[in-house]
Amino acid sequence: MLEVGSVIDGKYKILNEIGHGGMSTVYLALNERANKTWAVKEVRKSGTTNYEVVRQGLLAETNILKNLSHPNLPSIVDVIDAEDTFLIVMDYIEGKDLQKRISESGAQPWRYVVDWSIQLCDVLDYLHTRTPPIIYRDMKPANIVLKPEGDMGKVMLLDFGTAREYKGTGAAQDTTCLGTRGYASPEQYGGQGETDARSDIYTLGATMYHLVTGHMPEEPPDYRMRPIREWDPTLPPGLEAIIIKCTQSNKEHRYQNCKELKYALLNVEKQSQEYIGQQKFKLRLFILCAVLSLVFGLAAFGCKLGENYYSTEQYATLLREGNNFNSSTPAEGETDYQEAESRYLEAIAIQPANESAYQSLLSLYQQDGGISMREKMQIDSVCNGLRSNRTAYEKFCFDVGELLFFNFWSDSGKEEMVFNMDQGRNLSRDYLEVAMNSNRLEDEGRDNGESKQKLAAALHAIASSATSDIFSDSANPLTQEYSVEDYWADLTVMDSSTLIHEIDGTTGASYLTLSIYQTILTEIYKNSTGLSRGGVTTSEMLEEIDAIEEGIALLTREYPELDSASQRLYDRIVTGDGSSAGYITLARERLNIVGEGA
Repeated sequence: MLEVGSVIDGKYKILNEIGHGGMSTVYLALNERANKTWAVKEVRKSGTTNYEVVRQGLLAETNILKNLSHPNLPSIVDVIDAEDTFLIVMDYIEGKDLQKRISESGAQPWRYVVDWSIQLCDVLDYLHTRTPPIIYRDMKPANIVLKPEGDMGKVMLLDFGTAREYKGTGAAQDTTCLGTRGYASPEQYGGQGETDARSDIYTLGATMYHLVTGHMPEEPPDYRMRPIREWDPTLPPGLEAIIIKCTQSNKEHRYQNCKELKYALLNVEKQSQEYIGQQKFKLRLFILCAVLSLVFGLAAFGCKLGENYYSTEQYATLLREGNNFNSSTPAEGETDYQEAESRYLEAIAIQPANESAYQSLLSLYQQDGGISMREKMQIDSVCNGLRSNRTAYEKFCFDVGELLFFNFWSDSGKEEMVFNMDQGRNLSRDYLEVAMNSNRLEDEGRDNGESKQKLAAALHAIASSATSDIFSDSANPLTQEYSVEDYWADLTVMDSSTLIHEIDGTTGASYLTLSIYQTILTEIYKNSTGLSRGGVTTSEMLEEIDAIEEGIALLTREYPELDSASQRLYDRIVTGDGSSAGYITLARERLNIVGEGA
């Protein structure tokens, strides 16, 4: 035995003995340098049967505790394996173990026991959720120390000599009884599978039994755990039900983890048979309500099917009628135009998430070669209904955005569209921003979503720039975030033959292609001087015009018959309107003037 006053390992001074058991003695020691007290657990070789087995258990205990950190567990700070003794230096836990409390005062107040058990659930759950899980296996009052903290105290779990790491399904069965008779689960005696988290739930249930009754589990004369209310009828039925479930012989019938047990303890007064009876009544009532709800639901579903069938038929009829009026290519304000628009809007109101009517409405609006402010406001008022169909909504935003960008009719007259595009570009930005951030723009059966996204980004960049600023005489290229060169790069991105073919090459209408050509020619005509000043050469602009002429020649060979809107754009670009030449001619003439001025 260690002597009072002796110093261990040059730093732990033994103050006095504070406890002893069959195999070990525990001393209070002081680290004089740190002025801190510790508990020193000693196991001597002499007088200890099977010392090596005991030593291995102590090593297992220290190895487990050294890797753990929990407020309800002591910390190991040192292990000294001397020639004739084995010493473990750990936190000194000031308090009294629960076995002594039972010996001194008998059964403990059940509310205290519930509070202590909830704390023990937390620490066991911590152990069980380690990798690999740690199974404690020796829960009993003697291994639980109560520290005088709070109203009911704080419990500390000691003695990990029988703990083991769980090996999992398929591992060998436990063949040695490691634990304390009366508290140990049936599987700890071997022959019923490996111990796991549910084994600790059994031992905690047996510990609760001892604490609330004052009687050890399986004590004579009947060697069984009787229902706790046979000892004390004032104990809650819910606590009796919890302990019975914890200590079932078949671990499948116990709580399956400590979280379940903790929840039951937190709701102990709801666990009684009376409560269970009430719950059964509520369950029967719920089932009855569910059956009635199902019956009414089926009836409502039948009505809904009929309603959906009617709305689908009505939607198809309105769409068909609108298309019939639209086929005559009416202009805005004409009777057929108004009738077609009315049908499409009614169809949208019936099925807001169906994209067909939106596309038909947009087709109607571009029949005359552009979109007016009134038409744009009409689209704004209905397109939110399409948001629930996200893919269709983002595709629609692309179509609306490019139409506003290229072909917006000003309020002062459609004939001024070419020379008043700033308003259309400004109105297009919100729609283009949706499209440029979308990855859902592919047309069915075609991989052109990336090209659409790229075009939307270029149009958005142009629409977001202040072109009047970048072309002004005072513009400084060194301080501009968006320069003339950026602007020209975005314009020519639109004219990429690959991009145009992927987006518009199979439609037959080529409306978008011609819109792109018209826009580039207009910019050359309007801003050739500013483009030259910003670094775009006359040769580059002439090459772009040549490329457009080649593109138009190819388009007319592939599509000798254009739709009405595309034909109007073609005439405007190539032949003009009778009072002025086409945009190709106008752009070349302007570059000749710029070249002469240079």
